[in-house]
Amino acid sequence: MMEQLRWRDGVVCPHCQGRRTASRLNTTAGRNGLWLCSSCRKQFTVTVDTALSSTHIPLHMWVYAIHMMCSSRQGITTREIAVELDVSYNAARSVLDRIRHALRFDEDSEDGNGRDQRKWRRRARLSLRPRTPLEVCAQLLGRVESD
Repeated sequence: MMEQLRWRDGVVCPHCQGRRTASRLNTTAGRNGLWLCSSCRKQFTVTVDTALSSTHIPLHMWVYAIHMMCSSRQGITTREIAVELDVSYNAARSVLDRIRHALRFDEDSEDGNGRDQRKWRRRARLSLRPRTPLEVCAQLLGRVESD
């Protein structure tokens, strides 16, 4: 699902931007979703250069956390995500922070419904309604802008 969201027109190497030059590697070491670019000879996955890169949390747990946040009416706390995903509090906080940053939940912005985002910080609960999990995943897989 993540590969289809990111690469609608075919696989693109994040290192050299080569189109349709990558092939899937079949590994027995448990690294599913590993690709090899035939142009630059570098390996990559769907999460390279995204908000999901450099994380040890599996993709299915990210999708589950996003689903919980999109379906929660009152919002969800970091502690609730940590318990549900069976990860540490710091890992759950990292998940929420990356989602907030990717969706541009900044202190000075509005959420699209005219609400000030400072209320989100104070409440400590985050709800992504009325977004769908697919919309959120697509935004997370968008290319990370260099700061």
